[in-house]
Amino acid sequence: MAVYLHSVPGRLRIKSPVLKGNSGKRDLVVNLFQGFDGVKSIKSNPLTGSLAINYCPELIDAEMIMDMLENKGGIDLSKTISNDEYLHNAFSKAGGFVSKVLFGSAMDMALGDSALSFLSVLV
Repeated sequence: MAVYLHSVPGRLRIKSPVLKGNSGKRDLVVNLFQGFDGVKSIKSNPLTGSLAINYCPELIDAEMIMDMLENKGGIDLSKTISNDEYLHNAFSKAGGFVSKVLFGSAMDMALGDSALSFLSVLV
């Protein structure tokens, strides 16, 4: 699974499989920034592996935060995907699921209880 990264000045959001369900790694990352000059707040969600860091862009930037995460937090940012790639992957999965459900429903309606119903769909 790839690392999702979204950054706007003052806020960095990371979703990583390394943080998902790993309270030890999450605590390590959160403690890394406790009391760090320029970091305002850190919110994490261990169920999703999401981390949101609010910072003061005049004192620190997203690149510095990402370097610290990679060097000391153990997050592999070389597997980072963009917002567009993340959304494309999500919609592709959802589209495949919806297609399967619709096809299954159509086949169920078509087949009903007899082979004659199946033949009527084919014709």
